[in-house]
Amino acid sequence: MKIAISQPKYPNSYMETLSVMEDMIDYIKNCDAGTDLIILPEYANCPGMKEMDEMVSHCREHSDDFVASITSAAKAKDVALVFNILNEEDGKWTNRSIFIDKDGTGLCKYDKTHLAWPEVYPMGLTPGKELKTFDFMGIRISFAVCFELYFPDFFETISLGNPDIIISPSYQRSESSEVLLKQAMGRALDSGAWVLRSSYSMGSDSKSGGTSYAVSPDGEIFLNAHQKTGVFYLEFNPKEKRMRPLAHGLEKISSREIIEKFRKPELYRQTGPMTRPANIAYPRVCAHRGASGLVPENTLPAFSTALALGADEIEFDVRLTKDNKMIVCHDGTVDRVSNGTGNVSDLTFAEMRSLNAGHYMGWQNIVFPTPEEVFKLMCRQIAFNIHIYETGTDGFVVDELLSLITKYDMMDHVYFAAQEKEMALCLEKAPAIKRCMLECFNKDRDIVDIALQYKCHAVQHFYSVYSPDIVKKAGENGLVSNLFFEDDPLKVQERLDDGVDTILTNYPDRIRPVVSSK
Repeated sequence: MKIAISQPKYPNSYMETLSVMEDMIDYIKNCDAGTDLIILPEYANCPGMKEMDEMVSHCREHSDDFVASITSAAKAKDVALVFNILNEEDGKWTNRSIFIDKDGTGLCKYDKTHLAWPEVYPMGLTPGKELKTFDFMGIRISFAVCFELYFPDFFETISLGNPDIIISPSYQRSESSEVLLKQAMGRALDSGAWVLRSSYSMGSDSKSGGTSYAVSPDGEIFLNAHQKTGVFYLEFNPKEKRMRPLAHGLEKISSREIIEKFRKPELYRQTGPMTRPANIAYPRVCAHRGASGLVPENTLPAFSTALALGADEIEFDVRLTKDNKMIVCHDGTVDRVSNGTGNVSDLTFAEMRSLNAGHYMGWQNIVFPTPEEVFKLMCRQIAFNIHIYETGTDGFVVDELLSLITKYDMMDHVYFAAQEKEMALCLEKAPAIKRCMLECFNKDRDIVDIALQYKCHAVQHFYSVYSPDIVKKAGENGLVSNLFFEDDPLKVQERLDDGVDTILTNYPDRIRPVVSSK
């Protein structure tokens, strides 16, 4: 891949601001043939300006034309473009980075989440709320804008999206140029990605700012523009990763894989979502559809109640609406649990959300949640047994769940439970996520054989065909045994003695004391 990183002069007057904006348009118009991507610095539509009132007036007059000019120039040169602007939308101002594909279409918009103090006061910008990782030419790309390079935790979270390149449009003028480079080397090593920065030259004698760079995943500085101005080119393979031995004398794997394999975030963060390790000991209590015997099933109150009652896992069910949106619901219809009627697959997401999912228990204003809402509420606080009823076109559901699991840093806290057809797609599309084979009710095949075929870590026995012999066989083959389900505390001890590892129950309050005494 051939990339051009621009570093214009930092303007010291309004006339220079306009001139530098023209320079950036010319950079694109004159970039080398065969360039895949050109990167412009932060605040490209108002460089050098200091007063928010003046910046607002300037951007409202010039920004649309500037963006149209650079986008048109990039399309004419068949080059993709990254630029950052002071952006107005719905009466709010944000620091926005935009990635434009070679054909002029937008691939990604990212609003800076970590605002520097001047952006908070006096500028009053609105921070972004989500990270963005996307694909371009088969390459995974993320943003970390200027001040965001100071946050190692931010890069840890970005790294969950497995980026190959992290792009940093920047504006820093007072930070030491030497520190900027050291910082980039560390971030590249930690993230396992190329870190690319485009900023402004502060003058040939300056020891701060400037320093547009490209740093490889092994911390090597491939490009350092120092305080020069212009466009700087580099060609490299973005898929290159730093490889190191798993331990002395062992095979080499990527540095990032080693970090992910051995990190312990529950030790580093004592508050927030990262509060519980993934390797909870057996036996466990799994709250079926949440604390569904006490609270409307498959709802946020049911899941919160299960957590409060000491469940180790929660189980929930995923279905697709008519407009291809994931929703948490067990039945194929909404008739039993809600104040509506009809198949989930015949209702739009909006129609599903308008129903009262607590109607059958006399609760009011309870919505069918999305998997993301469940994860956002409880990520890393409990394990999730996710029952996949349908996978959608080309395994859409598995792809979407994997994306969310990665986003919320839950790879070790979830497993998919499914029948054979759905399990095949889980193995194909998300092999890193653990799998639990559900009872197939086929007398000619047993659940253990099928689980081994699909490389599952667990099997889930159904109470009506339960057999201590098949539990024993599962254990002999290294499989965890779930039992669906048991609500009678008097029967739980016998099942545990059989070798069952996890009891699914609608009443975790009844079953927890028995399992805890094991």
